[in-house]
Amino acid sequence: MTDDLNDLLTRVKRLEDEREIRELLSRYAFAADLGYAASYVDLYAEDGRVNLGAGRFGAPRDGRTAYVGHEEIWEFITDTPHVEQQGNCQHHALTGPLILHIDGDDAVAEGYSLVIVKSDEDSRRTRSARPVKPAINISGANFNHWTLRRIDGSWKIQERLNREVGDPLAYQVVGTTMHGAEPDDVSVNPFGSSSPQG
Repeated sequence: MTDDLNDLLTRVKRLEDEREIRELLSRYAFAADLGYAASYVDLYAEDGRVNLGAGRFGAPRDGRTAYVGHEEIWEFITDTPHVEQQGNCQHHALTGPLILHIDGDDAVAEGYSLVIVKSDEDSRRTRSARPVKPAINISGANFNHWTLRRIDGSWKIQERLNREVGDPLAYQVVGTTMHGAEPDDVSVNPFGSSSPQG
């Protein structure tokens, strides 16, 4: 009976951790979209990182791939691109599949995100040489790898690793879920000479 009870407690604890992590990522989205900069920064560990890759919209202008620590993350979330979108965007951090890997006080979450933005025609013309998009459009679609850590009893973001859909190395962002495998060569069928039947 003791083993059964311990197993039950372990499973309940995991479910509680999953719920807390999903809530953390939801609060991340609300804080980013509505201008709660201090709350946004507080979701990160003191040495947390926002890793967007070099040269991307919102990435550090000095060619680095990441903002590191609360001071730099504050600069990231209060920079002009974010401030201009506040209240006019939805950052769906939990769009589509989100898979959690929890190991004690450490966790990884992998999934997609979309940033949906509402903007007026003038601002759309100013920001892009491309044809003017509709007022509501998707400004970003990404793969995300969240590294999380329980600190003083609360889950915090250690790193958000974000790569745009279509990036040739985007598959590495979901390396924990896919066990580090690389995409298959479609010219090689591991199931034999004919395609597997569904």
